[in-house]
Amino acid sequence: MVELKPNTALVGHDGWADGRLGDLDGSDVILNDFLLIDKLKHWRDTHTLDKPALRRALEALGDEAAGYLKGVLAPAAKQYPKVIVATHIPPFREAACYQGRPSTDDYLPYFSCKAVGDVLVDVAQSRPKCQILVLCGHTHGGGEIQVAENLRVVTGPAEYGRPEIQQVLRVG
Repeated sequence: MVELKPNTALVGHDGWADGRLGDLDGSDVILNDFLLIDKLKHWRDTHTLDKPALRRALEALGDEAAGYLKGVLAPAAKQYPKVIVATHIPPFREAACYQGRPSTDDYLPYFSCKAVGDVLVDVAQSRPKCQILVLCGHTHGGGEIQVAENLRVVTGPAEYGRPEIQQVLRVG
């Protein structure tokens, strides 16, 4: 937890997709992540992805991210009237967009983290006077959703090799 102003804190976690939204079992999507990230290299052979092993790995990573965020977000929301949550992976189906549209069920398991979304909703409900702003990315599509009166999610768009400032955030 980092205090930005006496009324605003910043918390965050890199985050991981947890495979719980969309159709992981029916998806034919193979991301570079499954080839390059050791924690996600779950292959039966050189051509077949071991979906049950991948599911277990994704769920464990998502649960770890959610557990960490719960441990820092709940105290921050108790202490500060405004909390900014930074995470790489969108925590809700509606926040995971690509080219102006919601991610399909084939991609959604790898572009969202339900476990983190559940923590955000729980904390927002338990602290209705705390305004929670979630900043995320990963899907390369932008958008903004209002999950609850006190919970807003902004997903920043991006293109590989072309980083850019999305907006200036005024903390006050």
